[in-house]
Amino acid sequence: MKAGAPKSSTPPTTTDQRKRQISSDTLTLVGLGVAAIVVVWLVFSVLKKVIGLLFLAALVVAGFVLWQNPALLQGLIVWIQNVMN
Repeated sequence: MKAGAPKSSTPPTTTDQRKRQISSDTLTLVGLGVAAIVVVWLVFSVLKKVIGLLFLAALVVAGFVLWQNPALLQGLIVWIQNVMN
């Protein structure tokens, strides 16, 4: 311990003591399960929106690049025509 650090008044707990401290009643476990489902749902709904916004931003950037580079746009048009035939 460092000098001046406060001393702990509780002795270190053993594994058995820690196991007894963790609540394992049904209501707590159901509550934790519901909370986990809500968190997963929120994460995936936010990720879905972020991915959609990134896709939209990619389309805007691609449109801007094609607008600023007519040679690239012409090459893309020729490639699409070749694929269609």
